[in-house]
Amino acid sequence: MINKQRLNSVVAGVLAATAMQVFAQADQVNGPQTTDASVATVLEDKVHLLSNTLGSKSEVHHYSFSAVRGQDVVLLISEAQTYGKLWQLEYRIDAGEWKVKRWNWTEKFQKLSPGAKVEVRVMAVEGAQFDEVEYRIGLGSFPHMRYDFHHQEGFLPIPIGRTEPRFLATQAMTEAMLDVSFTDSTGHPLAGGVVAFDFRPSGKKENRKTTNYTSDRNGKILELVKFEGCTGGYYADPFLHVNNGRNTWATRYEVGDYKALNLLAGTQAEEPHLYNFGHICKRWLINWSRN
Repeated sequence: MINKQRLNSVVAGVLAATAMQVFAQADQVNGPQTTDASVATVLEDKVHLLSNTLGSKSEVHHYSFSAVRGQDVVLLISEAQTYGKLWQLEYRIDAGEWKVKRWNWTEKFQKLSPGAKVEVRVMAVEGAQFDEVEYRIGLGSFPHMRYDFHHQEGFLPIPIGRTEPRFLATQAMTEAMLDVSFTDSTGHPLAGGVVAFDFRPSGKKENRKTTNYTSDRNGKILELVKFEGCTGGYYADPFLHVNNGRNTWATRYEVGDYKALNLLAGTQAEEPHLYNFGHICKRWLINWSRN
């Protein structure tokens, strides 16, 4: 059973801690805005992070997204400091009834017809006092994510059962490839998906780092993650590898961990699994013989 309360806290914490980084490449929406609902910023077929400013209490900003394949649609906001106090967001589907979006609730619209239109309007809260207020929202195809964190290229991993813990999902000395794929609910490649990759190569808490990466037009992220080598470490049970002879290898390693959060899926994301990482400090040959 997914612990939704815990996941909500994780998502909110990551969004709050990395909001500036997440929205650094947000779609900056500029140009005149209007209270006329027929004039809206039409969003392309991807998932969007939108950053804009209400320049007065009378402005209303409109956005429109079409689920061209009938794919699921996501709507979220990133922060709570001003939402519901200075500005608010309303949404509707196919010209239906306008509804106010709750804070800290990722809206996921499902079972849509191909071409269904999701409309959003951002406005001042009644009675709010401000000269201008910035807002950030997410809108577009709901992101589905798969990922691998590959062993360092050319490195022979320690077999299962010869370390503690017994299974190290990824093993590397100084670099490893993060390989992420984003699709929408129909399997179509999705641009704009954001993965928050939380990685601790080994050792102390201060070695942990969370970095956000955004998918390209093909729904892909390929990122070579680099880190410093380690010294000392635990001694793994030696193992035999047959290749141009019988090679017995010894290894010293540290243990770290990593996890990946599908950030824009918000509270609808699956709770991220924490994987053990094998930080390889040293590898040497202790015995060789002919086949």
